[in-house]
Amino acid sequence: MNKSIRLTNTHELDDVITKVNHFYNGLWMVSATRCFKKWRQAAWNLCKVFAALLFLLLMAIQAFCAVYECPRFSFKSNNIQAQQGLRVPSLRSYV
Repeated sequence: MNKSIRLTNTHELDDVITKVNHFYNGLWMVSATRCFKKWRQAAWNLCKVFAALLFLLLMAIQAFCAVYECPRFSFKSNNIQAQQGLRVPSLRSYV
C-alpha cells in the first residue's frame, strides 16, 4: 500500500489497518517528505509576507518622496545640469 487507509466497522480489519498505517507512517521517507512539505509551506508563507512588507515599504518611500523632495534619491541635479548645457556622462555614449 502506498498511502494510509481508513478504518472500517470490523474490529479485526481495523487492527490490521492500524498496524499498516503505523508502519507506513514510521517509514523514514514518508516522515522526511512530510517534514519537507511543512518546511516548504512555512518558507513560502514567510517569503510572501516579506514581499508584501517590502512592497509596502517601497510604496511608503515613494509617497514620502512625492510629497517631500528627496534630493538623495532624486536625479534632478543631473537634469538641471543638462538643461544648462552641461554634458552629463552617459553609458550610452561609450557604446
